[in-house]
Amino acid sequence: MGAFCVPIVVDEDHVPGSEGFSKGGRHWGRNRLSRMQLNRSRPTGSEKAASLVVDKILEMRSYERLIIGIVGAPGSGKTTTARDIKKRLQRKGLKCVPLPMDGFHFYRNQLDLFENPVEAHKRRGAPFTFDAERFISVLSKIRRAKGPVLAPDFNHRKKDPREDAICIDEQAEVVIVEGNYLLLEEHPWSNVRPLLDASIFLDVDLETSMQRVVNRHVEQLGLTREDALMRVNSNDRPNAVLIQNSVSRADFIIKGKRIFENKFDKGNC
Repeated sequence: MGAFCVPIVVDEDHVPGSEGFSKGGRHWGRNRLSRMQLNRSRPTGSEKAASLVVDKILEMRSYERLIIGIVGAPGSGKTTTARDIKKRLQRKGLKCVPLPMDGFHFYRNQLDLFENPVEAHKRRGAPFTFDAERFISVLSKIRRAKGPVLAPDFNHRKKDPREDAICIDEQAEVVIVEGNYLLLEEHPWSNVRPLLDASIFLDVDLETSMQRVVNRHVEQLGLTREDALMRVNSNDRPNAVLIQNSVSRADFIIKGKRIFENKFDKGNC
């Protein structure tokens, strides 16, 4: 962890107040959040950790649009966390728009044109299989635009992006960006972090997250458990290790073995 992380234990019996966020924290200026580590010891603690993050977002809010990044390995609970944070912010009267990074996958016919198309398809989900430049361009437009910005999402049935499926209009006060590689230091991904007002890293036990992904591949792709495990070990696991190496660049770290449990926690691999 970074030298400026402030450990905070979040469980059912102890939810620190806002004073816990400033003690020893590093401030990023008017539109940045203090960095901290949120340690979770019980499943319900993760929800309270998210609530604390939302409180800090509300404290830093001005009339400017906020862009919040949620980062974590495959199976860490990014989508569930984004949904939970969006719900909490909406209860406070803020209009929030989610922006998953999945919509910026290269199309399959684009992967066919790669120097090694077999490897590109096999490693789909790795950093080089995303259109990072386009992703950064859209984030930049969201940051500076007054009018609507259109962005793609991902059609899981067709296994390709769907153009102009997301509209970030002038009423959007918070954009919640969900993705694996928001904090990478490698070019061009290094250009993402400066566009975020705050980043939240879901630091989940690696084996727990990989088991979730195995279960997901079995349920959604119809793979046998053996084939799903081979796929995870050849692609999802190395991606997860790469993502984990970026944890020190996060503003918030929600740490725990079972953050935001979901249906893919069932079963063993």
